[in-house]
Amino acid sequence: MNYLKFTNEEYKENINGYWAYDCAVRARNVFYFLLLEDIPDAVNGNRRMINYFPEDDPGDRVGTMGLTGFAGPKLAASQR
Repeated sequence: MNYLKFTNEEYKENINGYWAYDCAVRARNVFYFLLLEDIPDAVNGNRRMINYFPEDDPGDRVGTMGLTGFAGPKLAASQR
C-alpha cells in the first residue's frame, strides 16, 4: 500500500498552496503534517495541520485545521 497517496480532491482541499514544514508519525497508519502557506514570507503566512489516516476511505482519511498564534510551531508524537 502506498501510504502517502492523496486523491486529487484531498490535495486540492487540504494541501494546494502550502508546503510541508514538519511531519510526525504517531503510528504506521497515522501521520501529521505541518504546512506553511506557499508565499515569499511563509513564516508569517497561514499555517495548517493535516491529520492523515491512510487506511481510511478516501474522503474520510484527511483532517485539516488552521493554526494561529504559534511562533515557529513544530510537531511531535508519542504513544505514552
